[in-house]
Amino acid sequence: MSNMNTLKISGIKRIAINDDPNNVIEFNPTDVLFVERFYAMCQEFQVRLEEFDQRYAKLNEVGLDENGMLTDANDNFALQKEFCTYVRRKIDDLFGNGTSQKVFGDALSVDMITDFFEGITPFIWDARNERVKKYSNSVTDKRRSMK
Repeated sequence: MSNMNTLKISGIKRIAINDDPNNVIEFNPTDVLFVERFYAMCQEFQVRLEEFDQRYAKLNEVGLDENGMLTDANDNFALQKEFCTYVRRKIDDLFGNGTSQKVFGDALSVDMITDFFEGITPFIWDARNERVKKYSNSVTDKRRSMK
């Protein structure tokens, strides 16, 4: 055994997927570069979502066949697969290769993607708000002591 000292660096979040301690994703919500990329991804998603929504609306204008099925169901499925594949790629770009496979398995599900972002976003916002509050309180305290 080594006599080595250790330094613990804070900020890393480890989150188990579906309560499985062997299936964990890690990220640092206090890393400015990570948060900057997260914000950029969210902004890009807004633009892409509008595009996908418009394409989806056009597909659904086609109507239903005699069995009550969308006449362009295959195009509808293709659009959903395109969207899910795009988002999975962006998740892997941000959180690391293989993250979307850990989170979603082989599924291409808009609902699962929504669950992911609704679950992960509070960790990012809370960590950022805590850091901002810590530093803004420090600045406020310094200003008070200068008076």
